[in-house]
Amino acid sequence: MSNPLDRYRFATRLNSFRTQFVNGVTGVNLLRAAAREGDPYQLAFLDDQIADMEGMDLAREIQEDSAIAAVRRVLLTSINRQEETEGMTKVGIEHILNKPVRQSQLYNCLVALLETPFHPLSPSSGPGLVDEGSLTHFSPRVLVAEDN
Repeated sequence: MSNPLDRYRFATRLNSFRTQFVNGVTGVNLLRAAAREGDPYQLAFLDDQIADMEGMDLAREIQEDSAIAAVRRVLLTSINRQEETEGMTKVGIEHILNKPVRQSQLYNCLVALLETPFHPLSPSSGPGLVDEGSLTHFSPRVLVAEDN
C-alpha cells in the first residue's frame, strides 16, 4: 500500500492475527518456508501493484506451487477489477477489496474466508452468523504482500 496511513489502518485492523508485511518476492519465500516448517500461512492479502511483482502474478505463483496453493488469497486494489473475476478465480483469488479498505469490508471478508473449518459457530449465534468471541481465539498467520 503506497499510502502510509492506509497501511497503518489496515495493519491495526489485523492486529489480533500473526501478520507479516513484505514485498512480493519475499512473500512467496516466506509462504514456502512457513509451509516447510509446518506453520503455514492461512491468508495472503496481495496488493494489486507491488513494485517487484503484481498481485495477480504473485497469486499465480502461489497457485502453481502445491506446497502453498492452499493459502487463501485476497486482492487489494485501488481500481475497480470486478470484471476480471474469472481470471482472478483461476489464480485462487477469492475476494477483492478496494483500497482504502474499510473495517467492515475487511471483517466481512475475513468471516467469509475463515468461517470454516477454522472456528466453529456457537449454538447461540444461529445459522450463518459468526460468534465474534470465537474469532478472538483464532490467530491465523496472515501475509500482506505490498510495497512496504
